[in-house]
Amino acid sequence: MIRNCLLAVFLYFSYLTVHGEALVPTFSTKVASKAATSAPATNSANAASDLKLLLKRTSSKDKKEAVVGRLSSLRRARGQGDESGFDSYCDSLLSLVDAPRGPVSTLISRAPLAVAAPSFRVNLLLLRRVMELTDTSTEVASRRNTLAIILSQLKSSRGVAGLLREAELRTRKAVSMDEMISRTPEGLETPKYTVVKRFEREGWEVREYDSYALCSTRNVAGFSGFQTLAGYIFGKNQENTTMAMTTPVLMTSDKMSFIMPSDYWGDEAKLKKDAPTPLATSDVEKEAVGGGQLVAALWFGGVSTKKVSERKKEELRKCLEKSEGFKAVDAKDEPVVASYNDPFTAPWKRRNEILINVCNSSV
Repeated sequence: MIRNCLLAVFLYFSYLTVHGEALVPTFSTKVASKAATSAPATNSANAASDLKLLLKRTSSKDKKEAVVGRLSSLRRARGQGDESGFDSYCDSLLSLVDAPRGPVSTLISRAPLAVAAPSFRVNLLLLRRVMELTDTSTEVASRRNTLAIILSQLKSSRGVAGLLREAELRTRKAVSMDEMISRTPEGLETPKYTVVKRFEREGWEVREYDSYALCSTRNVAGFSGFQTLAGYIFGKNQENTTMAMTTPVLMTSDKMSFIMPSDYWGDEAKLKKDAPTPLATSDVEKEAVGGGQLVAALWFGGVSTKKVSERKKEELRKCLEKSEGFKAVDAKDEPVVASYNDPFTAPWKRRNEILINVCNSSV
């Protein structure tokens, strides 16, 4: 009886949402992107059409993949210096997500839905909730990236309601290191290490790394760092040699590094002689990292934005201060952000770490 009544109320609200919500007073959203509200009109129609298609559970997988494919192309073009297409398109999408919604849609979007939501307005609110779980930043650039990442998850047959349920489930519970390791992309080489001591409750551990090698650049303005290193890895070197991708990408405020393939680990002479030679103008350097170094690693999921990373760096510093066995080799050293997954991986499936060289506190 109660279930039938709830279903009737749900269907009634759904009818109002679809047919009569314009008659209901609206409220302003918490976050509204200035760029989103001024998005070019030429993108608005495509953005609305694409969002409706992606948010519906019944849309065909092929059509969803086509939309996500176009978004991926725009994002790649941005990485190559053409930012206008991606930014303009995402601003049009955000203008729809951030538009004020009436109380009826809001009520339905907050209800525990057992079925896919019937209304585009409700689905937009569900999408907004996924974004809020993913990244609370109000910066336009960060929100564009967050939206692109989330929409890429909708290319499967599920709708946004199912995506929200997964996001809530994954972000609600603490993540163990074993879970983090399972998020490491398969088939990509990553430096080997031995766990010296794990502080599971606090979410960090101390490792002893084996030898490995890096290619690095200090040309990190905008997307330059990634473009430079990806170019080197994929053949823009003196030998035109393509190398396999590895993980993680390492980043500080003034330096970005890719892990070199294991052929060049543990042999600095081979790295110098046989690894592809960077172009003279590329600002890429090859680096050998010796084994035996102790490293403190704090793990976390989500999107490793600058704000989040800075907070996690401070968290690791505090963990070391409380630790009786370890301390930073140099308190002035900037911790390194390690990102293991590709940019379109769902935030709740990502493995990120903050790394800093440590030693025994008795030293």
